[in-house]
Amino acid sequence: MESPNEPKDDRSGPLFGVDVAALVIAWIAVTLRNYVRIRIVKAFGLDDWLMLVAMCTFTMYCSFSLSGLKYGTGKKKADLEPENNATALKVSRLQHT
Repeated sequence: MESPNEPKDDRSGPLFGVDVAALVIAWIAVTLRNYVRIRIVKAFGLDDWLMLVAMCTFTMYCSFSLSGLKYGTGKKKADLEPENNATALKVSRLQHT
């Protein structure tokens, strides 16, 4: 019987939830800011361009994180199949590059 204090074997569910929630909130915030800066204030500056670049890199980071879930990110190494372990490591390296 598993103790409630032991860590869970699979943390891919919470990772998926955090990634999706962060992406949705970030895209909503950036979209609303850009709307205000373009339509209302009519002053789209360098900081807005840099925010868009940062949003694109964050989206790429989350896409690698989410694709890693397919290959075993969030699970213990002992629970992975050998071919999935190698692919999960490659995706993880791409994510942190």
